[in-house]
Amino acid sequence: MPVGQIARRTFAHRSIRVIALSRLAIAVLFGVWVRIDPMQPVRYPDAGLLLFEGYVLYSLALLLVAWRNWWLDFRLSGPAYVGDCLIFLTALFFTQSRETDLISPFTTFFVYLVLAAVLRWQGRHALSATLALAAAFTLTGFGMAFYGIDIDTMNFVRRASFMGVLAILLTWFARERGIVNAPRFHPMAEHEEPDMMEQALQYAMRNMDASGAALRWARLEEPGITLAGAGLLRDSSGLFPPFLSNPDENAVPVLFDLRRDRAIGYYEGRLTLFDDCGEVPVLLNALGISEGLSLPLPGSMGCGELVLVGIEGMCVDHVLFGRHIAREITRILDEEENRAAARERELMHERSSIARDLHDSVVQSSRWPGRSSALPRWAERARKRRTFRPSLTISAIA
Repeated sequence: MPVGQIARRTFAHRSIRVIALSRLAIAVLFGVWVRIDPMQPVRYPDAGLLLFEGYVLYSLALLLVAWRNWWLDFRLSGPAYVGDCLIFLTALFFTQSRETDLISPFTTFFVYLVLAAVLRWQGRHALSATLALAAAFTLTGFGMAFYGIDIDTMNFVRRASFMGVLAILLTWFARERGIVNAPRFHPMAEHEEPDMMEQALQYAMRNMDASGAALRWARLEEPGITLAGAGLLRDSSGLFPPFLSNPDENAVPVLFDLRRDRAIGYYEGRLTLFDDCGEVPVLLNALGISEGLSLPLPGSMGCGELVLVGIEGMCVDHVLFGRHIAREITRILDEEENRAAARERELMHERSSIARDLHDSVVQSSRWPGRSSALPRWAERARKRRTFRPSLTISAIA
């Protein structure tokens, strides 16, 4: 497998892995350069080195969590961010003085914290967190000066002002440029295989890196549910109970773990923790699967539900990206329903035209009964004339 494809499958739509790996890289580099520099740490060297080495272990533990447990990573996102900020501010005490400073790692560290906040929380919350961090950086400098620690206060104020501007710029650009859209769904022609439901499942599995998918779709104008499966869930149509209700039009995208009875959903514009799976659609129990992603498909011509399983490195990013995938599939299914409705109307029109023409023919025939009854008599006379003429010819020759 090409390196680019491996990197995409490892990190694409998996920001928690990028955050955790960046944290570990910064922790390692910070610790290495503090050990190499003979002037560092400038005060309490043993405690300072212990802090940086502990931060490496802390980062490694969070990397393992991000790689293996999407639920715990989401629960720890706030505390982990606070821990990063505390390390950031505490490191100032051990490394900054009037004669020497180690500001380059702090700039990189600050950029990491800004981007981590944007990826975690979006919008105003991320901006508030990063501006608060810049303010805390300034207050830490003033606090150290207040207690007589030898630092350059003006340098702290100058750097903090630049950090505030950097926080605003990074938050805005990350928010505006970080909008992710799903690839356009271009179905095959109608006469080609596979059918539309199969194409939708393959499209979802390909873009979500899933190994199995199931889809149900209920038309608004006709009763009944259309079921389809692909990959690990290819034979899932036989698992659906006959009494399965129509998809819920008010359902939300949900990342679920039925065994541990917990889920994360996108509700009212933000990611929300569900301490139980009571909000998880009934389709999941019907499929007999324990962990995956459920995406509602609310359309104008029907509504449905898409379930994806076997997603490598599944995390909350898949909830956000899955909404765009679901929107594309809903659009195509609606267009297919519109085409089917148009074909049905055209067929009904043709049937009506044929019935009308047949009715007109019957009416015309019933208006002229004499003409219709005269046809057999005319045909009989013509037959007799054809059989009689040869005998006249023979008599004349004789």
